[in-house]
Amino acid sequence: MVASSRRIRQHNRQTHAVAAIGQVAKAQTLVRCGSPYAAAAAALVSEVLQKDPAHEAALLEYVLIVLERGLVSDATRILMRLLVNNHGNARVR
Repeated sequence: MVASSRRIRQHNRQTHAVAAIGQVAKAQTLVRCGSPYAAAAAALVSEVLQKDPAHEAALLEYVLIVLERGLVSDATRILMRLLVNNHGNARVR
């Protein structure tokens, strides 16, 4: 019984990770389509970040969305958090 619930939790985490990757990819596409789609992109990324505030790809995409809106100080704050938590990651640097 314990092993079964452990497998279910692991499956749920994996399912969420795959869904999050899909949502971030959709957001990236929307951002590249132009400003009329920025709100939809931000909503997708926000949903991922609500479930996982440290999701690297979502945070990077959020930074681009925030910069597009001209909120440089917010983007800087998010990037600093990313750098502190992922200082060894070349994509973040």
